[in-house]
Amino acid sequence: MGSDLISVIVPVYNAELFLERCLKSILRQSYENLEIILVNDGSTDLSGKICDRYADLDKRVKVIHKDNKGLVSARKTGINAALGKYIGFVDSDDYIEPDFYRHLHEELVKTGADFVNAGIIYEFVDKQRIVIPEERCILFENTDRVGFIRKNDVIVCTHEYVVPPAMWSKLFNAEFIRKCYFSVADEAQEEDLAAFYKCILECRIFAEVPYAEYHYLVRSDSISNQYTYVSMLRRFIGYNSIYNILKEYGYHELLGDLLQKRMTMRMLDYANEANIPGLEVVTYIYPSERELEGKRIVLYGAGKVGRSYYNQLCLSHYCRIAAWVDKKYNNKPQGACSGVEILHQLEFDLLIVAVKDYELAEEIAKELGDSGIDNKKIQWKEPIHWLKGEGYQ
Repeated sequence: MGSDLISVIVPVYNAELFLERCLKSILRQSYENLEIILVNDGSTDLSGKICDRYADLDKRVKVIHKDNKGLVSARKTGINAALGKYIGFVDSDDYIEPDFYRHLHEELVKTGADFVNAGIIYEFVDKQRIVIPEERCILFENTDRVGFIRKNDVIVCTHEYVVPPAMWSKLFNAEFIRKCYFSVADEAQEEDLAAFYKCILECRIFAEVPYAEYHYLVRSDSISNQYTYVSMLRRFIGYNSIYNILKEYGYHELLGDLLQKRMTMRMLDYANEANIPGLEVVTYIYPSERELEGKRIVLYGAGKVGRSYYNQLCLSHYCRIAAWVDKKYNNKPQGACSGVEILHQLEFDLLIVAVKDYELAEEIAKELGDSGIDNKKIQWKEPIHWLKGEGYQ
């Protein structure tokens, strides 16, 4: 048993289908000196009774019943009640491997970091995606924080490993997370991103361990995948929290474009779900946006991938879209797309074939080459489906 007490905070709301698996995984940790704080946030199912039953079974489990105020409020309640030197978070529909907290604690003690991050096992309906970071320790007094945030921007969605903003894949020094998490508005969505920005801007030392031991259940019915008016309002409250955090450190102008880009993409999501004509979700992400810096781009394709790329790259500060073309351009609303015949009248550096399938891309590239387009300027890369996790290794 470790000598340092770790407080594990589990916000619980209507999670009866998953809660017991979650709690069993925490109770079987090889690091046993745990305080497990279950914050029942006004559940209307059997979650509250399950929490009370586990408190009777193990003295390390403490239960707080409260009115429903949302995830941020529940976590803050847990933080206020926590007695541990370190604090971790586990979502009630997820579960962890037995050595999860032992590995994180060992790294915190070894490095003296303010917080440490571990890899994640994303659990989809029919597959897993495992993301394992390299072991590293960053001293932020010698690091460009703005550059770190830009390189780590998850909206870009490159194949490079990024640090996920999720609170649950990490272990924090208790005083550090108290200082950081209370900057997030209670009503906010995108709450983890706001807290993560605060952590990066505030921390002295950050570390990662080369283990993937947190199982994150990817659910289509989760709060983060809802696009109601209320959820969009809460997203804007979250963005306002992020802006205020950036402004506190004087980075709101340097990083404002990333925030604007994220907000715009979420609005496109909302518009698509609300069936607003002419706007739709950015489903596919061009995987190497940074490589386009300074280039004049032609997009070929007005299908799902092409429309997603167009919305993404229109917001990019790396490149300029010289044209968007497709054989069936008349099917594209608002007249933004043109026919392929204009290609020979354009000056451009790169033509991106915006389709999902490699075989179709090869056919298009051959056809374009036969028509006189320089093959060296034609490029296809496998699109990343940013909602389904495709395109990652």
